[in-house]
This record gives sequence, C-alpha cells and structure tokens, in this order.
Amino acid sequence: MKRRLLKDFLLPMSLPLAAPFFACMLSSCSDSGNDVAGGPGSITTNGIVACVGGTAVPNARVSLRKVDYEAPEADEEFLIVGNADVVTDSEGRFDVDVPDQGEFRLTVAHDGIAFSRIVSTESYAKLDSVELEATATVTGVADVPEGSKSIWVGVMGTDVLVRSDSNGVFVIPAMPANDSLQLYFMDEDYGVELERQSVFVAPYEQVLYNYKTPVAIDTVERRDSVEVPADTTPKVTVLLQSGEPAAYATVALRASDAKVGNASVRNAMVVADMHADENGQFVMEWPESGEYRLTVTSAGLSYSGIYAAEDLPVEGTLTLRPSVKISSNVSLKSDEEFAWVGVYGLDEFVKTDASGAYVLPTLPANDSLGIYFVHKDSSGIFAELNVRTAEKDSSFKPSMLLFDFEEDSENWYMSVDTLWKGSTYYTNAGKNDTDHLMKNHLQLDSARGSMVFHAKYHVAFDPYAWVLLGTRLEETLNLSLLDSIEFYAKGNGDIRLTLENWENYEKATKAASDWVALDSVWTRYVFTPDDLCINGLEKKDCKAAWGTVKGDVKQIHIFPNSGNEFYVDDIKLYGALY
Repeated sequence: MKRRLLKDFLLPMSLPLAAPFFACMLSSCSDSGNDVAGGPGSITTNGIVACVGGTAVPNARVSLRKVDYEAPEADEEFLIVGNADVVTDSEGRFDVDVPDQGEFRLTVAHDGIAFSRIVSTESYAKLDSVELEATATVTGVADVPEGSKSIWVGVMGTDVLVRSDSNGVFVIPAMPANDSLQLYFMDEDYGVELERQSVFVAPYEQVLYNYKTPVAIDTVERRDSVEVPADTTPKVTVLLQSGEPAAYATVALRASDAKVGNASVRNAMVVADMHADENGQFVMEWPESGEYRLTVTSAGLSYSGIYAAEDLPVEGTLTLRPSVKISSNVSLKSDEEFAWVGVYGLDEFVKTDASGAYVLPTLPANDSLGIYFVHKDSSGIFAELNVRTAEKDSSFKPSMLLFDFEEDSENWYMSVDTLWKGSTYYTNAGKNDTDHLMKNHLQLDSARGSMVFHAKYHVAFDPYAWVLLGTRLEETLNLSLLDSIEFYAKGNGDIRLTLENWENYEKATKAASDWVALDSVWTRYVFTPDDLCINGLEKKDCKAAWGTVKGDVKQIHIFPNSGNEFYVDDIKLYGALY
C-alpha cells in the first residue's frame, strides 16, 4: 500500500567526509550460522579503521546482523548498536567475522555518529576504513490495530526498537544516514509483523513520516444529521509555513534554564513530552509558576518561545519556520579531548572536536538562546554564551572579555625580572613598589569612562631585564583557534604581548609580538597569532613560536619598555571562550 510523506527537511550540513584510507590485514571469515556475529564486547587490535573527518574513533560499538534481522523480543532499545559484537580499539580499528554466505548489515556507532552498510564476505574484505556521519531523527505515525494501545517499530539489521504511543506516534532518535534502511512494524504483543517501510535519511535530517492508512471520504448524501457536542477544551494549533496543520508535531515544555542531565549526544532540538494530533492541535497541562520554554518541531521546522507561567496557557496558533544550525568553537583545557555543548531550555546536546569546534545542527531561527559548556569529565558549567540565531545557518567566532580592570583579581599580577637586574615599578608617590599589587595601580580614567591599569616603571639596561603585567589562566588552555587578542593602551614607550607556558627557566615556551610604539592617547591594539613570532630564545620564527605554545597556554603577559609609564584597559580574546 502506498504511504504518504508528510514533510521532510534537510539541514544542509554534515560532518566532514574526507578521510584517509588505511592499509590493513583482514582476518579470514567463517559461517557462524548466527544472526549476531563475533563476540559481544570484545576489542579488536587490527582490521578496519572507523573514522570521522579523518580522525580515528576509539570505543565505537560495532555490530554485524543479518540484513533481515529483527529484535528477538519486545525490549525498547534506542541505541543503533545496543549489543556490540566488538568495540574499536584506541586506534579506531575493528574486525568482525563475516559468514561466507549471504549479506549482512555492518554498523558502527558512537555518540551521535554512525556508519551502516550491507556487506558480504567479498565487499567486507575490500574495506580499509569506514566514515561515521551524523545520525538523523525519524518521527512517524502508523496504524494501531483496534483494541491495541501501541505498536513496536524497529530498524531492520540494527538493534533499534521503539514503542509508539496510543496514537501510533513513534520517535527513532538516532538513525544511520546515507543508506537505505527498512522499518518493521510489530503488533503490541510483538507476535505479528504488520508491515515494512523503506527509509533513507541524510546526516542531521529530521523527518516526519505518515504511515497511517488514508481515511476514505464518505460521499453518500446524509439526510439526517446528528448534533455532536463541541469540544470546548482550548487547544493550541500548530501550522506549517504553508498554512497546513503540522500533524503529529513534537511538543516539549522545559524550564527556561533547564540543562541536559545525561552526557550523551542528542542532535534533536527536543524530546517529545507529547505530540499534536492529526490536525496539528494539542492540549497541555500548564505550570502555575516559573519561566518556561515551549518548543514545537516537525521535520526540520520549529517554533520556540519563553513564557512566564502567568502568560500560559498559550492560546491561538503557532507557525513553524525552518530550523537553523550554528557552528562555533570553545577553548578546551590543553589535555582535554572534547567538551559538551548544550542550550538552556532545549534537549540538544553535542560534543566538540579536539580543537573545540562544534555544530548545533537544529535550533529555532531568530531566537535568543543561552549556550552552556561542560567539561568532558565534569557536570559543572565552565563557560556560557548568549547568541541570537539568524534566519539561515551561520558560523561565528566567540569572544570574551579577559579583564576590564574594574576591580582587583588574584589571577592578575605585576612582576619584574627575577635575575635582579634592577628593573622596578614605582608607586604613585614615586617610590620603589616592592608590593607589586595590581589594586594599587587601578584608577578611574575619564577618557575611557572606567577603571584602568596605570603604572610607572624602570627597565634596567640588560637583555634579561623586564617588567610585566600578566595573568595566570585558571586552566592551561588549547588556544589553537584563537583569532586575536585586543586591548586598549597608551603611554610613552613600547609594548609587546606574549602568550606563554612558563614553569621555570628550563621548561618554558613563548610566542611574543614585536615591540610596538605606544601613543599618548588611548589606542586599540590587536595581535593575531601571525604577529606572535618570537620564541623563548628571542628568535623570530612565526610558525615555530606560535606552534609550540598554542596548545598549552598558561600565561598572557604584557611587557612595557623604552619608557616609564603605561596604561592598559579592556583585554579581549576573539575566537576564544572558556
């Protein structure tokens, strides 16, 4: 029977497809005669490499199933590979025994990315590497047999098996992309297969399929009419851009500051609290106090808004618009492999790559959102960012004010050469400043309209003599994606910027700028990584200087020289957020 596709919307974004091919030795295969091949949970040390964007993926779960494999019993499973045959090793390698006869579905899955293809002994032997891509989300609605409360829906050849609600609405949160898959539908008792349907999805895609049997329209003229009491319960109506009802749209209500509780990748904007009916209408039990984000999605379209409890219930009509994606980056700790990224009030939760870059693939357009960042090994939030999404997909570089000198900070310090060459700071009274406390050098500046740093100094005539103003970062950071550092300064000498990882004279790396002249009026100075060309030996080599220190930055220093007075204000980092 022909079925109807309600709506599909492709987000024009996928993970990088380029990947190197690795030569490998494949093990011989024998027919095990089982639906599941290999040994569950075993780890391989050779074979095929699982990768994403050219980077190996360790600890990915691998399964090999017969192409017509269906879950043996009614046990809900949202993971594409719930019962792994093998797990990729630290180099992303795996190997499974493919039986000599027949075709099998090979699936590799890890944290929101997956690879799934049909293989035989011959085609498997030709694989050197497999590329994992972002998964898709499939929402559907199907017939529920009369007298039943639900049905079961699975993805053939994988471990996915979900249960519908009483209206037949089901959600598969993670579906392998870029291969033809089959859904199978089982009755409530998991004893009778009802039907099968083919599905093909793209990375990050969110689709809504209608598998319900079309209702025949009775064209017979009726002479007698029966009055039916009107439903007086106020309902919210959800419409597509075309004005048609958004049948079976996903509806979720979250506290406006709600965060995701479990650290696992979720590419969907929200997980349903409920679904609209076939007419795009829903009724919800509204809270009595607090502030909430109401979100409605349907196949790549969305509506989201924040409401105070006294403004609920929402009445009238909500119109969905195309969702958008944003991509950006966050600075990681130098030894951190990735961080988690979430959005307050939504269920979307993604991982950065090793450089701190990330993609939030589906967000409401034209909306103000709060993004939060969580370390790989911590539940605590280490950074936050407020953004406003556009009408279209966008990419942006974050920025953060490192320090504005409005108050003292224990992370900021003043220092002079440690080899006792005679360099010194002076107090406002002109005396030698032995305390070197930054709070004693903060003053209100009328031109800036704020507090600024102001100090007088003397640098001894020696190549190892210096004075500096600097900060020790709370974490040793990977600033590989740093765009630039900006600050305002004035004075009567020269100034230079350095990024360092200094522990002692034997163990130190530095990337420094050339000296630039200060002006007697406030001037904006901007230094990019291309300007940080001088290394710890004072040799000028741009590639070596920045390349050595960028992944392990502990200190940011400003050095004055060739004068006796300087001012600094508002130090900002572009392309960095931590």
